[in-house]
Amino acid sequence: MASPHPRHTNDMARRSVVTRSLPAPSPFTRAGNTLAQARLRRSQGALLSLNLCPDLGLAFRDGEPPSAAQLMYGGGTFNIVPSIILPSASCIRSLTCIICTAEVIKSFLQIPLGSLNALESVEITFLNDFIHVLTPFTGEEKSNFTVFRSLPNLRSAAFHIFNNIDPLDLQLPWNNLTKLDLGSAAMPPYVFMTIIHRSAPSLTDGFFRIKFTHYFNVNGPFIRHAEARHLQTLRLRLIEPSNDHRMFSRLELPSIRELWMEVYDPNRGWEMSVFMSMLKKSAATLQVLMLSDPKPAPDALGPAPQRDMSHTELELLNKVPNLRALHLPSRLFIPEPTMEMIACGQLLPLLETLKVSSLNGSHSLSAVAKRNLLVKYNLLERGASSPTPHLRFPISYVLLMVPHEDKQVLEDQVAALQESGGLTGVELNIVCEDLERFAL
Repeated sequence: MASPHPRHTNDMARRSVVTRSLPAPSPFTRAGNTLAQARLRRSQGALLSLNLCPDLGLAFRDGEPPSAAQLMYGGGTFNIVPSIILPSASCIRSLTCIICTAEVIKSFLQIPLGSLNALESVEITFLNDFIHVLTPFTGEEKSNFTVFRSLPNLRSAAFHIFNNIDPLDLQLPWNNLTKLDLGSAAMPPYVFMTIIHRSAPSLTDGFFRIKFTHYFNVNGPFIRHAEARHLQTLRLRLIEPSNDHRMFSRLELPSIRELWMEVYDPNRGWEMSVFMSMLKKSAATLQVLMLSDPKPAPDALGPAPQRDMSHTELELLNKVPNLRALHLPSRLFIPEPTMEMIACGQLLPLLETLKVSSLNGSHSLSAVAKRNLLVKYNLLERGASSPTPHLRFPISYVLLMVPHEDKQVLEDQVAALQESGGLTGVELNIVCEDLERFAL
């Protein structure tokens, strides 16, 4: 049986804390309303987990985008807010739903302040329809939208915004949140930094999409300094970050352990120099660094330029001694001398997961095998006579992206390296990429 959160009120503590789920009916019919209300009556005041999302596979079964109404619980035959959410508001611990069409959005905006005081976790998709995506929020509606304000127990929030709602208009209890997902809709840097500043006392896990525009106006929106004191996991989708670097020098991540950045920048490609000020300040605690291209890549975007990491970028590898996982974008290569330093443990001595692309995959595999054999030697000799006693962990996962013509040669090499023991126990994936040898 689940336990109530310690900050629940005394009234909540006296309740049954059995969590009941309310799945979406299939097919979407008005009968869903009757079914839902019957289940709610049987809950008898227990804390509830309401999942009011439809079977999206069924909604898209004809291959055509469904209407917004078809995506709602009950297929739009009734309004879920007065029918389901409001009658059970004080008992809802977790809420997952799609809020779409003007009628439902207006009803949701008008939920009275304090109605959802038991709410701990929320995941909501805001959607008007697939063509007209302008927000229906007027100035008056924004000021009256208080449904999430001051909720004492809300810890986890995910909002998939497809109708241009400004996340700040949600009036979330930012300083309560430990997990926040706003990764579906792009926001400007000043909105992101404002959210980070407000959530600094509590946020440990965040996901954001940020769109950068050219910075010309000194009187434009202010990007404040923000220190995310407790943030340990941060995922960022960055759109054209080379347009405005200011955010990265003003963001402090003193507790960060996992940092994932996906970059779409058709004019400049991957330029790690844009992020270096932020990365260097976070280097001491960083354990996972994942840098990737957008998947799938936009049709209009040609292949990113391929190149070796610069001297400045390589300096970063010397400043992250606790890094356990390194994923680099395709077409950004670790030079062979640097791979040798990784093999000998001079760089990244705790590395266990490696995802890189290479024009010389044979050398990369040999470097991994060499490192793992050194680790085995250290374990046998207990470091007494080893030149690399600090090497304690083998690289156990490798994803290697190579030119198409190299794959067969590398597969033959893998068999030999496995016989030597250097790749024993390594989960190895070799993936072909459109890499050009003459480009470097």
